[in-house]
Amino acid sequence: MLAGCSWLMPWPARYLAQATGSATQEQVAQQLEPPQIQRSLDDGETVWEYRYTGVTSPMLLPITEVWCVEYKLTFDQQKVLRHWLRKDCDQLLDINAASADDLKTLAGLRGVDVTRIIAGRPYTSKDELVQKEILPQATWEEIKNQIIAKPQ
Repeated sequence: MLAGCSWLMPWPARYLAQATGSATQEQVAQQLEPPQIQRSLDDGETVWEYRYTGVTSPMLLPITEVWCVEYKLTFDQQKVLRHWLRKDCDQLLDINAASADDLKTLAGLRGVDVTRIIAGRPYTSKDELVQKEILPQATWEEIKNQIIAKPQ
């Protein structure tokens, strides 16, 4: 489990920033660890997911804080790291602002779904993905608790 963090950027993020575009799945697994979740996308890309949790006590006070961070990594067909996303575990992805690469990290979305979501922007509510028939009900059920539609 990853534990080391700096004040500016946690070390996995520093590593991923420099590794994007060049590191292979094997190299990333050696640096981080094998992924906790791995899934294939319909276009041949692969998404790896990591979740790290911990407890901190600022300034060694008796007050503790629980934290949870997710990393989602996208590899191309040649197994090279192309994109990564770091977010707090309870942070929702804004469908009005997320990039195509960010949307691909949502389990259950296909490439065609991502294209349709982007083409249908802006949304006033995440429910519009079903109301406007952007996504089928089954896909909506998979992602509805991971997304939000912030006003533009």
